[in-house]
Amino acid sequence: MRAESFEIAHAPEDMRSLQQLIGRLAAKCGVNLEERQAVRRLLDLSGPIASPAMASELRSLLILRYRLEAACSEDLGCEGMNGLWQQLDDALRRHRESRLS
Repeated sequence: MRAESFEIAHAPEDMRSLQQLIGRLAAKCGVNLEERQAVRRLLDLSGPIASPAMASELRSLLILRYRLEAACSEDLGCEGMNGLWQQLDDALRRHRESRLS
């Protein structure tokens, strides 16, 4: 098995783990990741910050996620990224459904 296909096959799980960590930190920091302005304030380090250390870690993880997404999109192309996002969406949906059960 080629290393690149191994990385792509495991990317959804790794990205999901990263997203879960980001979600937990965002909740602790009081940042709603669904609000663009809240994310922008965090990335710009503007506005009130409940915990500067956690906010700094959250900011770093968000930047990492954005950079990973950019790198993946360049490597995979549009069709590959659409497939990856579909896999991530499916995994998140299953995770949410399992928490509601």
